Amino acid sequence: MSERPSEDHEIDERTEQVLVSRYVHGRDTLDESYVEMLVAACRRNPALAVQLHEQLMVDELLRQQLDEKRGDFVSQVEQRVRDEQSGMQGGLASLADLVPIDGDAVPDDGVESDDNGIDMREYAIRELDQYRESRDRRGGWVRVLGFVAVVLATAAVTLWLTWPADDSGVLFPTGDVQVARGREVLYPTEPFVTGPGDEIRVSADGSAVVKYADATEVVLEPGTTLSIPATGVGKQLVVSQGELRAKVSPQPAGRPMQLATPSARATVVGTEFALAVRPNGVTRLEVREGRVELARLADGKSVGVEADQYAVAAEPNGPLEVRTAEFPASEWAEQSPEEAGLSEPQVQTFAETVGGRGCIVRDGRLVHTWGDVSTHGPGSRVTEALLSHLLFLAVEDGRIDSLDDRVVVRQPLLADLGGDRKDAAITWRQLAQHTCGYGTRDAPGATFSLKGLQAGLLADTLVERVFATEWSEVDDELLQPRLVGPLQCEDRPTMSGGTPGVLRISPRDLARFGLLYLRDGRWKERRLLDRRLAAVATSSPVSNDVPVSAAKPGPTIRNQRSPWRSVEIDHFGSYSFGWWLNGVDRDGRRLLPDAPTDTVVATAIDGREALVVVPSRGLVMTYADGNRFDWKPGADNRLNQAIAALLAER
Repeated sequence: MSERPSEDHEIDERTEQVLVSRYVHGRDTLDESYVEMLVAACRRNPALAVQLHEQLMVDELLRQQLDEKRGDFVSQVEQRVRDEQSGMQGGLASLADLVPIDGDAVPDDGVESDDNGIDMREYAIRELDQYRESRDRRGGWVRVLGFVAVVLATAAVTLWLTWPADDSGVLFPTGDVQVARGREVLYPTEPFVTGPGDEIRVSADGSAVVKYADATEVVLEPGTTLSIPATGVGKQLVVSQGELRAKVSPQPAGRPMQLATPSARATVVGTEFALAVRPNGVTRLEVREGRVELARLADGKSVGVEADQYAVAAEPNGPLEVRTAEFPASEWAEQSPEEAGLSEPQVQTFAETVGGRGCIVRDGRLVHTWGDVSTHGPGSRVTEALLSHLLFLAVEDGRIDSLDDRVVVRQPLLADLGGDRKDAAITWRQLAQHTCGYGTRDAPGATFSLKGLQAGLLADTLVERVFATEWSEVDDELLQPRLVGPLQCEDRPTMSGGTPGVLRISPRDLARFGLLYLRDGRWKERRLLDRRLAAVATSSPVSNDVPVSAAKPGPTIRNQRSPWRSVEIDHFGSYSFGWWLNGVDRDGRRLLPDAPTDTVVATAIDGREALVVVPSRGLVMTYADGNRFDWKPGADNRLNQAIAALLAER
């Protein structure tokens, strides 16, 4: 790995040549940042300033006197040479007529002098004087035109053999950003011209913008990895992980911008959009303006995504659907099942299968309700998804540096438990994933145990010690400003009424929480949770290598409360920070085999209360006081049957 460059690191020769080419061939639309880079480079390198002057002079020669069209400039120059040689009239009186020094031929744009005091405008005049003194009027003109033709033809061929200047971008890094180029790893701290084969790695503490000469901009969020293929036509990018936002200027015919991910390819002609790649490879595209074509790599299916729409490329055999990115106001907007692409029998079957009272939301609109959806549910393990949400807020706020920090820093009593003091090593990740071993004899990270004592430790430590809030004040000081208020909940959810730390919420308000995660932590124009953290919450299952605990009970903090009873159940390769993913267990069984693979569920283990989110179908379903059933993988899982009925072909 190469050394990190110093603050006075200069751009390399290749970067200088790309800057010159872009300025000469597209300065009218060039971003100001390019001009600033070129000014600095010319001041450091007088030879580069001379080169820029000469190329500008040649460019203006053809543009002003030959009405030059770059697609056919060589033939026009050759014709002019033949005209001069045959004695035709129309030759120019002097080279000064060809390139007048009037402020237009050599644009000012701040490139006035270098560190050695060379004034570019004076240099241009001296060059013209030398031309006048050294040439014969007609023969000199022919030689100049012949030289121009050769130089420009050579330059055109050279650029064509490398890559189009307009398709290479300049990276503007902030914080920790790396560029892997071949075997070398660079750490740019100033604008850096990217090229084919480069891989840009933005750390969790960094960010970056890639700018193009046509004013296209691509913003790379923290945690994003992007590479530039060695071959291809137009702007080609490969996003292996993370998220980016782009504003793309109209692209030339036959040269669209293309972005590839592990599961899809997006083709862009000109638009504004956001693209995210989850840790499990699922691709989400959301378009703010214009249109983007999204194709799923597994089967070649494609859809056109337009403004205020999104699509998710997940399972290879399911439909690839365009969904509307709508949010409710203080009350839910409604649509009929048919308007939502469902049917009355489908929604009725779902409701009857799960029982109780609940609602179905699609594309941000209420489709169906049954029973009383405004009364709070009983409070169950659905709460664990909210506790993890509070944990991620603490990380985002900087109250906790990392999910892998030790909990003992905020709860010192953990250091004195048992003779081996193993609980002092528990991390926040392990506590929220129920792999911490707290309340058992197991070491942290060794086993999985869905114990209520662990949820109690997480809730009490987060609220009382991390957010420094009393349980009696948690609704007003934490829940309302950070979640309930922005979501415009209708029925006053609470964590302080009844058992402290247990969320009591109505089905229709719980659907808003589900919609927040369907939108990756964004609510309308406001981001309530960092996209990366929302993705971690719903895509980080406990490994099948981690067994279920069979250990005897271990010591706990005195008077440690448990919000609900402990349950001896496997994680099925699916448990992730209070959410159950549609994962596969050790025996190869999928948790919900007839549901889309991107389905996530927050549920009571007895099935009586649940929040179901299916991003690829734009669906959120919630219910409370439902029918009891065993939570296990397979087709006989009642929730699996309900989802299958809802999404069955009509």
